[in-house]
Amino acid sequence: MRDDSRMRDNAHAFDRQHALETINFTSPPHKRNRSSTAMAHWRARGAFGLSIEGMNVKKQFPVAVAAIAVAVAIPTIANAQTAAPTFSGPHIGVSAGWNQGRVDEGTGSARLRDNQSGVAVRGAAGYDVAIGNSAIIGAEIGIASGGRDIIGTRGANRYRVDPGVAFDASARIGVKPTSALLVYGKAGWAAERVKTSLTSGPRTIAGKSTEHGFLWGGGLEVAMSKNVSLKAEYDRVSFNDQYKRNRLLGGVNFRF
Repeated sequence: MRDDSRMRDNAHAFDRQHALETINFTSPPHKRNRSSTAMAHWRARGAFGLSIEGMNVKKQFPVAVAAIAVAVAIPTIANAQTAAPTFSGPHIGVSAGWNQGRVDEGTGSARLRDNQSGVAVRGAAGYDVAIGNSAIIGAEIGIASGGRDIIGTRGANRYRVDPGVAFDASARIGVKPTSALLVYGKAGWAAERVKTSLTSGPRTIAGKSTEHGFLWGGGLEVAMSKNVSLKAEYDRVSFNDQYKRNRLLGGVNFRF
């Protein structure tokens, strides 16, 4: 009987050892005891109540995720609030639209008066400084195409004015009725290369000149983001008593 009891004890011991080795068959030999102990501890805790130092992981995990989400969201919201457009700093822009050249020369029956409308394209660069939260002051330079030729006939005389490349430099001051809207006025100087010709019978007189004049106008910008805004602008230049220009352009500004 003693031998039978001893054999049963040995068999039970072998079964326990075999079970632990089966559970731990993927672990290296020197880590099997540690893994077996961890597995036994896991079984003692239970599959639905695994705890580390008394903290229930399945219950605490959603709380940890929520805390991380809040930590990430707070600076994101703060950045969004500070990302409001200021319309300040350097900018570049491009615009296009209506361009009208007007010639008015002479008096009485010899008066030459005509205009021609076309399309102009303008590129610009400038810098603005914020004055508090509701105004800006700045400066801008631009280069543009000159528009269509102005051609007229008076009696036997035929004339042509061919506007060329135009340059401008102006100061501007604006106010912000809202954080995303800027309304401004501008004034400065403009120059334009002009070719002129007058044909009378078989004879043609032609020349080139650079016309200068006072520029004034205004416009508005609507911020689409902190760095991009859409704009619409009107300006007028009186280059001399005979030649004037009007423009109405729309475009986009990029700030950086």
